[in-house]
Amino acid sequence: MVQSLKLLAFIEFLQFAAIGIFWLCLRNDARRLVRPIDLALIAILPLAGLFLGNKFLFYLVLCTIPFFYMNSSTALASRYLLFLPIFPELSDNIIIGGKFLGDFSAIDFFNLAFFIAMLLTMKLRVRRLTSIDIAAWIFFAACLIMVGRGVPLNGYVRLIATTLLSVIAPFYVISRLIRTRHDASDAALFLALGGFINAVVAVFEARRGWPLYQAYYNALHVDMVGLSATLAIRAGFMRAQGALANPASLGLLLALALLAVLTLRSRFKPAGRYLVMALLSVGIAASQSRGAWIAALFGMCLYFLYNRRTMMLAAFGTIGSIALVIMAAAPSGSHLAQFLGRSGSGRQTAEYRSNLLSRGIQEVLAHPLVGQTRDQLEVTMNDLRQGEHIIDFVNTHLTIALTGGLFMFAAWMAAWSAPMLAGWRVRGWSAARREPGGIALPFAMIGACFACLTLTSTIDRMLPLTMLSIGLMSACVSLVKTTDGAVRRQAATRRHPALAPPMRSA
Repeated sequence: MVQSLKLLAFIEFLQFAAIGIFWLCLRNDARRLVRPIDLALIAILPLAGLFLGNKFLFYLVLCTIPFFYMNSSTALASRYLLFLPIFPELSDNIIIGGKFLGDFSAIDFFNLAFFIAMLLTMKLRVRRLTSIDIAAWIFFAACLIMVGRGVPLNGYVRLIATTLLSVIAPFYVISRLIRTRHDASDAALFLALGGFINAVVAVFEARRGWPLYQAYYNALHVDMVGLSATLAIRAGFMRAQGALANPASLGLLLALALLAVLTLRSRFKPAGRYLVMALLSVGIAASQSRGAWIAALFGMCLYFLYNRRTMMLAAFGTIGSIALVIMAAAPSGSHLAQFLGRSGSGRQTAEYRSNLLSRGIQEVLAHPLVGQTRDQLEVTMNDLRQGEHIIDFVNTHLTIALTGGLFMFAAWMAAWSAPMLAGWRVRGWSAARREPGGIALPFAMIGACFACLTLTSTIDRMLPLTMLSIGLMSACVSLVKTTDGAVRRQAATRRHPALAPPMRSA
């Protein structure tokens, strides 16, 4: 009990310290968006996780969150992004009445609750781009094949449910609830706040070597997957993971939050914006995830490319070149080399990823049409087993090709391309130029997710973060098309008054 109270005090202090710093960095109009109910629910979650003692009660607490925001679709979308990253995954087998229902997580129940709230909130049908909707369902099919090849039929039905909650629910929640450019801006702001809370926690965890949220598993009697985070040491520091399941997931979250802050210039004080971006960068460093740095830098390059900021793009290219020179010059046995992954465990993981890619390509070429099941891959790629006696498929795009073949891989790549092309096509439209950060943000976020998934699997919140980015693109492109169409109709009416609709008689 004493240890749990101590842990609760640390978590609450770090959460509210992060919220306080973030709030002070905002302009006055943006500060009003943070409500007392937000603070109350943020405070309740650690209390429930550490003292309820039952996972189902904790799931119930999570499921009540969206119903505090049912009066506003804007609030519902933005709070989904705020609360999604501030609780552990807590994945476990659900057995009711002796019947095994499947392996569900706290994230699944959270997504289900927000999806139901979205359906209850929507009074009018919201039209979105069909091409991006189709892309979302291709993601669903590809992910289902990736995790379900070779699984018996009853197990496959269970996987359909969990994959729907991981892929489809986040996409529809964001794409349907965001209806104005202010909605999109508010959503980006709360995504940044959720990431910032994790960044502050991550800095503390790396400094103290204490994974705070890991205690939820013992408190709620849930078996933790994998080894303790205290064993993930690099360059003398623990690889922080915050409330997420691993450092790579934390790194992607913070990279997306960094991109969001980059676009929210009007919401922050000038110095405050740079402070928030600096602390998010320190949080990425605390995760020691190279994939996160690649995602952040690639996303920023896409952001500047979309907005035609060629000078900034050139500057980032120069900075990247200098960073590569520094990495190459670091002595192999130094702490800097270990921190950068050029020696020790970091170098081993880099070599493993290289071997995985080369062996994976061989297996794809050997089975190009339909791929292989997981059991078959465990045999044919047995030479890649690591110290934990597992084959870690830390390249999602490669895993799609291995399990689904080249045709599924082509569909997977087309699904990534569809939202990017939809955003790129409207880049020159007047509505997009008036709001340069609107589409540039999801454009950068999708690119960042793609880059990160090249170096990791779909563990924890990887899929929801990807799908909410695509959902944001769907909403923003639809808004630009609607706004631009209205402007063009008004211009046509001014040029040709006869085209104006007739006025109703009193």
